[in-house]
Amino acid sequence: MRFSRGGNLVIYLLAGLAFFVAMAALFLASDASRKAENQIQNFLTTYLAPVKESNSKNVATVKDVLAMVKTLEGELGAIRETQTETLERLTRQDEEIRETRAALAKLDSIIPAQLKRGGARPGAT
Repeated sequence: MRFSRGGNLVIYLLAGLAFFVAMAALFLASDASRKAENQIQNFLTTYLAPVKESNSKNVATVKDVLAMVKTLEGELGAIRETQTETLERLTRQDEEIRETRAALAKLDSIIPAQLKRGGARPGAT
């Protein structure tokens, strides 16, 4: 099929018009893309920046709390060590008291009954 010169002109005009429409569409798409990018940037600035700042403060607070927990764990370890030492000391003292009671009971059994009741003292005249 052959086109005449007039037909070729129409084809060229339609091609040029299609090219112009395509360029206009690209321009509009580019403009819409720029607007969307600006809106996204505004969203990030408006809403996410405060969240990021708050998150940073929360992270700092958590770090402070962790430092306090470590300090308290150290103090708790010292308290437990002191508690263990105190328990061992009390156990030793209880054993010494039992031994002293046993020695006093043995001594008491040796003392004559007369001396226990407040009687005469040996060697007194």
